[in-house]
Amino acid sequence: MKKLKNLHLFVLAFFFLGVTNLKAQGNELRYVWAKSGLIIRDAPSIEGKRVGKLAYGDSIRLVKVTGKSYSVKMMETNKSFEEYHHKEFRLRGNWVQINWQGQVGFIFDGYLSKFPALRFRNQYDLESIENWATREFGIFGEERSKRDPNSDYHKSLLVFKNGIIYSSEGSTGWSSTQLVFPGGSINEGFLLYDLQNRLTERLNNGESVFQFFKIQTDYSIKFYDDTFETEVTQIGGILLITSDGGC
Repeated sequence: MKKLKNLHLFVLAFFFLGVTNLKAQGNELRYVWAKSGLIIRDAPSIEGKRVGKLAYGDSIRLVKVTGKSYSVKMMETNKSFEEYHHKEFRLRGNWVQINWQGQVGFIFDGYLSKFPALRFRNQYDLESIENWATREFGIFGEERSKRDPNSDYHKSLLVFKNGIIYSSEGSTGWSSTQLVFPGGSINEGFLLYDLQNRLTERLNNGESVFQFFKIQTDYSIKFYDDTFETEVTQIGGILLITSDGGC
């Protein structure tokens, strides 16, 4: 297997090669990451008439960014954290113009991603990051721990051709993962966690959710459930998602 001796240089390169430009500029391909789909309107406003709908995973080419900003409240933080942290998390973005079935339309780009959407294995379960990134981008290099017959400890590191780095380690009762996502945004980080855990879907359905969350800033969120802690943070043009825990 290819040894990743230059891994840190590989990562740093993405900080300096224009990855920090995360905003749509027009004439760019985007993918829908809204599980329930994305409404197309006849004007760049939530008051615009509905003229169509894009499904989860659909691709669409942007015509231009309107400059009209918009945001959607996704959740409010647990009350026990309110005095220390922001009270709510919002997907922030702009209304963008598209051509759809021969006509002009407008959609909110907070649910859009530059990256193809992950596939669902069934109604609820999302495919793994490893499978998704391997299919969509291909593996640049990898490193895996040697098997030890006396231990179930495992460790792996995967670097994909678009710069995504996925590392994991663990053994019986615990695991730790880290995702380094060049070009990723806090919106994409939140949507990925939400798709994997059905957080807002369950909250909207009135289900009991054994999770807490700290909205530390507009670019950093911590999620807690009964066994794991996950932190989603955007630092410049890099999205970091770390998860640790066990039973």
